[in-house]
Amino acid sequence: MQVIAIDNFDRDNVSDRVVSTNLSQTAAEEKALEMNTMHGGPTSARYYVVKPDNYVPYVWEP
Repeated sequence: MQVIAIDNFDRDNVSDRVVSTNLSQTAAEEKALEMNTMHGGPTSARYYVVKPDNYVPYVWEP
């Protein structure tokens, strides 16, 4: 599993960021929760989610 930082406001011009890879489901969920607790909130730019290993992060290309 991977932890991905996505845009908290669902804007098309913001690319996803890979935070961690090759984690177990439990470790990925714990990492995402930790990151959202430390850096999250309703006004934060990023939201951390768990995605499968084969997930391809979104990349904005103008």
